[in-house]
Amino acid sequence: MQPPSRDTSPQDADALRREVKELRELLATYRANESTARDTALRLRALVDNAPVVLFALDSEGRFTLSEGRGLEPLGLVPGQVVGLSAYDVYRDAPQVIDQLDRSLAGDPVNEIVTVNGRIFESLYTPRIDPDGRVAGVDGLAWDVTARYQAEESARALETQLLQAQKIETIGTLAGGIAHDFNNILSPILGYTDIAMDQLEEGHPAREDLRQVLNAAGRARELVQQILIFARGGDQQKRPVQMHLVVQEALKLIRATLPTTIEISQRVVNRDDVVMADAGQMHQVIMNLCTNAAHAMRENGGVLRIELEQTRLHAPGITGHPAFPAGNYVVLTVQDHGEGMRADVLARAFEPFFTTKPSGEGTGLGLAVVHGIVHSHGGAIAVESRPAHGSTFRVFLPAAGKTVPAPDAEPGRGAVGRGEHILVVDDEVEITRMLKRMLESRGFRVTAFVSSEQALRAFRQDPSQFDALISDQTMPRLTGLALAKTIRIENRILPIIITTGFGEKLAVDDASKDVTAFAAKPFDASTLTALLRRVLDEAGSSPA
Repeated sequence: MQPPSRDTSPQDADALRREVKELRELLATYRANESTARDTALRLRALVDNAPVVLFALDSEGRFTLSEGRGLEPLGLVPGQVVGLSAYDVYRDAPQVIDQLDRSLAGDPVNEIVTVNGRIFESLYTPRIDPDGRVAGVDGLAWDVTARYQAEESARALETQLLQAQKIETIGTLAGGIAHDFNNILSPILGYTDIAMDQLEEGHPAREDLRQVLNAAGRARELVQQILIFARGGDQQKRPVQMHLVVQEALKLIRATLPTTIEISQRVVNRDDVVMADAGQMHQVIMNLCTNAAHAMRENGGVLRIELEQTRLHAPGITGHPAFPAGNYVVLTVQDHGEGMRADVLARAFEPFFTTKPSGEGTGLGLAVVHGIVHSHGGAIAVESRPAHGSTFRVFLPAAGKTVPAPDAEPGRGAVGRGEHILVVDDEVEITRMLKRMLESRGFRVTAFVSSEQALRAFRQDPSQFDALISDQTMPRLTGLALAKTIRIENRILPIIITTGFGEKLAVDDASKDVTAFAAKPFDASTLTALLRRVLDEAGSSPA
């Protein structure tokens, strides 16, 4: 390059300076753009490296030309590892991926969900078209949506559980109503049978027939109590419960649902198996454990073994529960000869929503519910299982230490009245008539009504004429408790007994200041008169 001649004009020098200035500005702009591009590239690289995505590109033969992103980690890959390899080889065991690849190389955009190595990805394939209109390859993006799908699955399981709970609540309400009506039917049967037996001499041939009527009515009463246990739902009401009776009731239901390939074996060491528990929840524990055991044997059959025994833990700790206290326990064992569980499955057996059952066959809540119920009763549950060797669940419940006394085979006449005047009210005509005859046959005077409002009017005419009140709880317009509250204002010492066909559903603590005692329907003559005699004696009553 020749230096400018000395005779270069000023105009040429100015032009040269402008060109130099423009070149400098262009260079500064280039450097600024280069810096921006570099920063953008670094940010994109950081985004790809840290986001749970897979960024990939394939040529027209399906070979990887790009494979980047942290989303490769759950697939067991590192960035760039598969570049140069065929996707048909890398994902030969993932037919969903191969199908998406075929369609995208044929020119169709694809946006679908795919499962690979136990992870769920949403994939986006975009065909890359050359100037001649041919597919030159595919650019793609995939991101891990496993957590989202698991959350949605949990939400669906919760919704299903809620719907099931609503169904059970509805059925429970219906069952409670049926049990109430059935108790009202049983009450006259028991009452009139007692009255008839009182009128017969010992050894009369009809007494044995009537005794059989009482036995049958007693079995019906036990059945109603089971219905009421179900109807009470989730309210935990801990009382002395003989576990063998709960087991027997549960097995009646289970036997009807099991295939003939599954045999039930039951062993109860003795009947000293009382625990403080909610009978309905104990029933649920047994049903859930037996249902699980039956499911494990549904393919090949086997023996479902139920055992109930008492044991003493002399030192704290049982398998899996090192802090479990020493003491006396009732142990319920449910054993199957099914497929068993692997160690990893066993470790998660009591997790909510964890299930090995196919979709639609289980919510994964059965054992979680069992675990919650057992621990809420101060107990523990231990499990042993091996693949192909079945599973054994052992439920430890603190022993109550006392047995529940069995009722007499044939109650005697029981306590008798001494002419006390009893006000009786029940909206069921047959029950009112039966109570009047029953109490009068036992030495009481009775004024009976089928309307609580009529009974209240009779009481107000002369509050001192009555020595006690026996009233049904469920009555129209004025319930038994409402009647008791009203009467209690006018006579603070009058013994009041409330009867109910809903078992233990009344809030005794709330009503204790107004009600002396509660009597669950159906009741026999001896039970009711003994209760009436007790409350009268405690009140120091004498005939009016």
